[in-house]
Parts: sequence; structure tokens; C-alpha cells
Amino acid sequence: GLFKVFTWVETFGPTILITVYGIMSVQADTKISYVIGLMIILAVAIMYAINKTRIFVEFKRNSAVVIIYVLAICFYIAVTACVCICRHLSYRSGTNGFEIIIQMFHGFKTNLKLGTTLDMKSVASYFMTDFSPIYYLFLPMYCVFPYPVTLLVMQVITVASGIVPVYFLCKKFNLSKSATVAFAIVYALYPALACGCYTDLHVSCFYVPLLLWLLYFIEKDDLKMIIAMSVLTLMVREDAVVYLASIGL
Repeated sequence: GLFKVFTWVETFGPTILITVYGIMSVQADTKISYVIGLMIILAVAIMYAINKTRIFVEFKRNSAVVIIYVLAICFYIAVTACVCICRHLSYRSGTNGFEIIIQMFHGFKTNLKLGTTLDMKSVASYFMTDFSPIYYLFLPMYCVFPYPVTLLVMQVITVASGIVPVYFLCKKFNLSKSATVAFAIVYALYPALACGCYTDLHVSCFYVPLLLWLLYFIEKDDLKMIIAMSVLTLMVREDAVVYLASIGL
């Protein structure tokens, strides 16, 4: 009843408040010491929530775990996307590459060419700067909603989708339902995954879900999917081979 509601507020309230405060404040202070301090405080709050959860929550059904994962995804997308949209609409987007990507997507929508004039003296392919054909995955949605915020929201959704392989990895290692839920909470509240979306659009957002899926299929020993995830990862950027080599080693 009401007591259980207060218990949930006491348990998860500090974690949620610290996360929201961190999301809002990290844009103004990006010093590494501040970020590390914020992450330490958040880690303490998460550990407190996990320990309290063990006391009064026992997940007996997989459906409850799935529901929490869905809520975690929705929470991450809602908070992060709102901050990204408000940041862009308030003219706080940077001029260190986002305008080039916007022009690239607009060019493809109008003449099927990924050309840009902002990075070169003449019209040139974006791939002369970075080889990132993975961006083609965003094009269908951009053609339907041709706005810069569409790209920002798609980036948030891409990062949020990484929670799906996290769930399957937990099942693969036969973790308890409480531990599986804890990973969902940590993923949704981890500042580094959200703050990366607050500096406009970056192709590195694809690394999070692709590498997690790759690790899952490695544990599952599914050669075809390992190859597929490796190829997709190589399409992110030319330095993706470093990540694959690190995993291989």
C-alpha cells in the first residue's frame, strides 16, 4: 500500500534526483574531476538502492523484469531526448560538426548525395572526412521527419537500444532477476551514456548497442551474427577496427 510507495521513493529517489541533477549540471561543468565525483556519488546511491531492493523486492516472474527494462528505456529516452531537443531549440547546439551532418542528410533527401560544402572548399562527400555508412540507418526516419531534432532523437534511441543486449547477457549468465533489474537501472541512469548525447550528433552512438550485441553473440557462439555485428561495427567509423581487435584479444 502507501508504505510500499514511500519505501520505493526512499530507495530510488536519491538515484533519480542525482541523475537528473547530473544531466542538467554536467553541461555547465565538464571538468573530469566533477564528472568523476558525480559518478562516485551516483554509484553510492545505486548501491544503496540495490541493497534496499534485495530487502523488500523479490522478482518471481520474467514479465516483471521485462516491464522494468521497458520502463528503463522509456525513462532514458524521455529525459535524454527532452534535454537534447531543448538544447537545440534554445540555440545551444555547437558548430563543430553537427551542421555538416545536417547538410549531409538534407543533401541525401533532396538529391540522393551525401555531399557537404561546409567542410571543403567545394561540394565533397562526407565520407572524405569520416567513413560512416552506418548513418544510412537514420535516413528513412529523416526523410519522413526532415528536422535536426529527428537526428538527435534517433541518436538517443540508438543508445537506449543497448539495454536489450544487456538483458540477454544477464539471461545468458543466469543472473538473478534482481541482478538483471539492477543492470537495467544502472544502464538507464549511467551519466556517460546520456551526456554523450548532449554534444549534438556523433556516429560513436552506434558503438554502444553494436558492441553489446557483439559480446552477446560471442557468448552465444553464433558465428553468423558475430560476423554481422562486426561488419556493422566497421561501418561506424574507420577506427572501429580498434574495438574489434580489443575484443578479439
